[in-house]
Amino acid sequence: MDASAEQDPTFRIITTLKNILFNTEDIQQSRPLISQWHEISKTLLVRHQRRLRAAAQAYNWTNVCEQLDKPDCMQTLENVIEDATSRHPQPENDRDGSIQAESVPMGEAKSLRTLETDSSHQPPSNGPPPSLSANGRCSIICLDTVSTVPALHTLHKTTYRAPYDAARERAGITKCPPGEREVLLFNPEWEVMEASLCAVYFYRHGKWVVPPSESGGMVSATKLWAIDSGFCTERPIKLDEVEDGENVWLSNALRGFFLGKISI
Repeated sequence: MDASAEQDPTFRIITTLKNILFNTEDIQQSRPLISQWHEISKTLLVRHQRRLRAAAQAYNWTNVCEQLDKPDCMQTLENVIEDATSRHPQPENDRDGSIQAESVPMGEAKSLRTLETDSSHQPPSNGPPPSLSANGRCSIICLDTVSTVPALHTLHKTTYRAPYDAARERAGITKCPPGEREVLLFNPEWEVMEASLCAVYFYRHGKWVVPPSESGGMVSATKLWAIDSGFCTERPIKLDEVEDGENVWLSNALRGFFLGKISI
């Protein structure tokens, strides 16, 4: 990372999550469904706090560490998120320790319809990857053409996104959502790091595995959840073992877990 980027006063450590705002009618119609969603959100929020805390420690932002270590930290995060005005809040910390949330509109609200059909925000069941029909919906994943050197900004999510933006530009997918197109980043040792906007999971020897942070990729909230739930374990994935046409899982906190297909 350019040294000037971290010195930029707008530089932040961040995490992105999905927050659904329910109206009174929604709450009256489907209390169990909404309660289930809130439990999932709390489960993920704990892991968002963990990744923010790890990033603050890595950057030696002691004021942020102190804020995130406070007993009421989780309540503070919940309050910041609830104050956000959209369904896509992005909690962030500056080096002085303040916790803020930036909101990004995600289109027309369809809260209950989304929840009724949404199984994506929990780790998938163990077992082989689901087969996809010729017209099956998935993300098409290509390989980057240039290696990415692991650094603090690849291990922790920040407002500095240059390596990921560059990978997406090389792949020609700058305007594509990750549910449609993705690109795999790899380090100089030819180990898969992650996808540009997602964690990626491979099926190997009857088990799901995810590239470890030692390969240079981020420890996202959904990746932490997948590991903690027993869905997957960490192990290095060499680029030459990634096969054209193989099905994988992808995840991020906004879209949950969804299928992808490697296209080399």
